[in-house]
Formats: sequence, structure tokens, C-alpha cells
Amino acid sequence: ARAAIGALALADIQKTTGSACNAHMGQIAAQNLARRISATDPPSILVLRTGLPRPLALPGGMILLPADVVSAADGPDMLAGLVLAEMVRAKGHDPLADILNHAGFVASLRLLSSGALPSDALAGYGIALAATDPAPLDPALLQDAFAQTKISAQSYLATVSIQVTDPMPNGSEPIVLEDADFLGLQYICDS
Repeated sequence: ARAAIGALALADIQKTTGSACNAHMGQIAAQNLARRISATDPPSILVLRTGLPRPLALPGGMILLPADVVSAADGPDMLAGLVLAEMVRAKGHDPLADILNHAGFVASLRLLSSGALPSDALAGYGIALAATDPAPLDPALLQDAFAQTKISAQSYLATVSIQVTDPMPNGSEPIVLEDADFLGLQYICDS
């Protein structure tokens, strides 16, 4: 049900952003990045061309990245950091709660009784989501995520204002992506 609700939310977001970028090499690179971040439960990483104000997590393990952020990233560690941060944010503030709040009480009740949201329950969700500020990140959970994945936090921390108390990894072991995969991901929208 979470994956289905995430797909409904994505469909509404794509009314604003257009469909996800799908260059073949970029999709392979996104899958490799996802598996590097979590071999047991990899997220589904999608890159959207325009209109996405920031990285977002959707129910069902989807992480949406703005194409301009992906193309401007200084390396794969930066992209991995963005994905990790959204995964941590989703653990601390379930994106399903925002979706159900947008859908309203009647639609949420229908979800509980039938297992599905009405098809029009998320109309306008993409625009509403773009206008909201992200939920705060728990620095301790973020530190744990970087430490567990052994991904360097330096590129990510250089672009955000978050206070961490413990040292974060300064190098990725193994590397996050090969150079060819990183380039494929940066050009995922060039198809």
C-alpha cells in the first residue's frame, strides 16, 4: 500500500515536474547508487527535470532528486549524502503522514477500510509539497547513516547547515560510484 500511495504521489508531482529522466546509463547508475547506499533495501532513486525544489522522499522507498542538483554535484559522495539525508528524514517524519494530511480525513478513512486512496485524493499534492519546508533532520541519525554506509559526509556537509557532534566519515570505502556511473547519473536527463 505504501508503494502504491508513493506512486500516486509521484504521478501528481510529475504533473508539475514532467516525467522522471530515463537515459539508460543514468538509470543503471541510479540503481548502482541505491545498492551502494543499502544493499538490503535500496531506495528507488528518480531524477526529475524541473520544478522539484529539493530532494524528497516518498512512501515506498522513493527518493526524488532535482536534475539541476544532480548535474551540479561535485561527486557521487554528494549525491549519496542527499539520498541518505532524505532516507533519514523519512525515518524521522514519515512522508505518508503528509500525504494523508493532504488527502484529508475521508480519503484516509477509505484507505483504512479498502486499502487504497481514491484516485483524485492527491490532486495538487505536488504543488503543495513544493511549497513546504523540509522536516528537520536528526543529526545523530544522519551521523549513524553515514557511518553505517561508510560514505564520506564532507561534500554533503559543505552544502547544508547542520550541526554534527561526532566525526563523520572523510572517505568512502568502497567508493560510491565509478566515474562512468557518476557521469551517467549526471547526464540522466540527456535522452
